[in-house]
Amino acid sequence: MKKLVGNSGYLAYEVDRVELTLLRSPGMCDTCSQRPFRGYLVPVLNQFLCCECYKEFESFIKYYESDIPIERKNAAYYEKMIPMEVQDV
Repeated sequence: MKKLVGNSGYLAYEVDRVELTLLRSPGMCDTCSQRPFRGYLVPVLNQFLCCECYKEFESFIKYYESDIPIERKNAAYYEKMIPMEVQDV
């Protein structure tokens, strides 16, 4: 799992289908129902999105500071359940 911040300012995690099994997820996009090998966990939505749906989300979403507590709670759960990739410095 790789953590990133999208252009919207919201956190997202790039994950693969194997990592999603740690969340007991079927790996199905919550928007279009496709089953991609890779996609994005979006803590503010508490959803898994395929690459295409994530791009669409990023294109229209507006950042609200009031969403931060929800995002942090879900992000903490994801990080507890799925190991993060170690990035070289």
